[in-house]
Order: sequence, then structure tokens, then C-alpha cells
Amino acid sequence: FSEFTPDYSNYTFPYQIYLRLESGDDLSRIYFSGFIPMRSQAGIFYLARSSRVKLSQFELSSENRRILRKVDYLTYQITPVEDFQYTKEVQKFCLDSSKSIGKGKPIIPVSAIRTMFTGQANVTHVLVFKNIETNQVQGYVGLVVHGTFVHYAHPFPSSGSSDPNLNIGMMTLAVDWAYKQHKQFIYIGTVATAGLMYKSQFKGFEFFVGNGWSSNLDELKFIVNRTSETHLWDDESYISKFQTDTSLTATLTPPFRARMK
Repeated sequence: FSEFTPDYSNYTFPYQIYLRLESGDDLSRIYFSGFIPMRSQAGIFYLARSSRVKLSQFELSSENRRILRKVDYLTYQITPVEDFQYTKEVQKFCLDSSKSIGKGKPIIPVSAIRTMFTGQANVTHVLVFKNIETNQVQGYVGLVVHGTFVHYAHPFPSSGSSDPNLNIGMMTLAVDWAYKQHKQFIYIGTVATAGLMYKSQFKGFEFFVGNGWSSNLDELKFIVNRTSETHLWDDESYISKFQTDTSLTATLTPPFRARMK
């Protein structure tokens, strides 16, 4: 439990919950409990508003099919990270993509990109998208591929692309691939802001809400648009709208255990 800057005036004491992967740990349970891996630290996870697609409920919607028609020029290949050729060209491509997403300031620095794509962190495979006709790379994605799930962890769409559907097209192809691989879940990152609500368009979408997984999009919209400075579970409007079944919170298994000595 890593303490962050407290706000004593409001009696708020934030803690970030971290997890260290140890021998014998079940990776699928870690993800199921709402944890996602640090981008550049192997075996370190943090608890967040993770999101995923429950693939037993997934099927391509009309909107998904529309997106796939828009990106039918894409082909892709998945390579184990140990076999992936990390070059200066790959590094520049991903850095330019990072700068484009961050509007000039890279959201992921070169050091983290290098760590991810050279097998030093949690990425197990690299998903490479190319233009079928020109063979030019259109995007790289760092994946975590496990027996029961896939984590679509670090996408880098081409900064030079004029296609507004490229980013969501890459994700849609990955979700459909995971479904065809008979995985149980594909984790698709966090929904930290309202701008990331586009991830909720997939059938079977769920998000982690601290005490379990929810598929209630009204609840997610409430959370991402909330301006209150109180903790979520101190917000009576949230409790009254979305946590009215007290038996639910009483019976849920906590996502983690802490040993007290």
C-alpha cells in the first residue's frame, strides 16, 4: 500500500495498491482482481479502473463491422517478444506515435518503449499491423498473451496515418483475434477518462470498480464524469444509484489479501 500525497484539510489519505508477482502466483487471477502491469517494471502491478471484454458474450456488432470495413487494408502478425527485432526504426515509430497521442509530449518515453519491446518488462508478444498493399507498418502493440486471456497493453498507431479509424480498428481486430483464439477475456487498458469510453462499444465489455466488475455503462459514465473530490464510496449519489444492493458488497470476495504480522 503505497501512500500518495494526503489532503489533510479534507481528511483524505490516498493509497495506491501495488502487487509484486511471486513464484506460484496465478497471473489470470491477478488480472481478474483488477490489477494491470506496470509498463516498464517486470512483475509489478497496480490496481486501477481496468477494462476488459468477456469473450463468452462477445460478437461483432454492426459498429464493429463498420470499423473493420474501414480498416480492411490492415493485416497483422503476432510475434513472441524474444523473436521481435527491435530497431531504431521501431523506436522512432513508437516515439512519434507517443508524441502524437500526447500532443507533442511523449506519453511513453524511449526508455519504457525499449524495455517493453525487448522483453525486459511484462510484454510477451508484439502485434504488428501493416498495410496489405504497401507493406508499411501501421502500428505496433505490446501484448500479454496468457493461457486464458490476452492483455492489449501498449498500442502505438502510426502518427503519419490520416485514418481516424486506425486506433479503434487495431483494437477491434485484436478483440476479434482473442475471441477466435477461445480466450476468456481480453483486457484493453483503463477507462480513466471520458475520452476512453470508446472502449465500451464491445459486447461483453466490463470495467473494474474496486469491489468487482461491472457492465453498467451508466455507472461508468457517472464515475468518469464525476467532479466530486470525495472518495467514490463516500459519494452518496453513487451509492444510492449503483450500490443499492448491500448484500452484493457484503458477499464479494476482496480482490487482494494483506498479511498482518
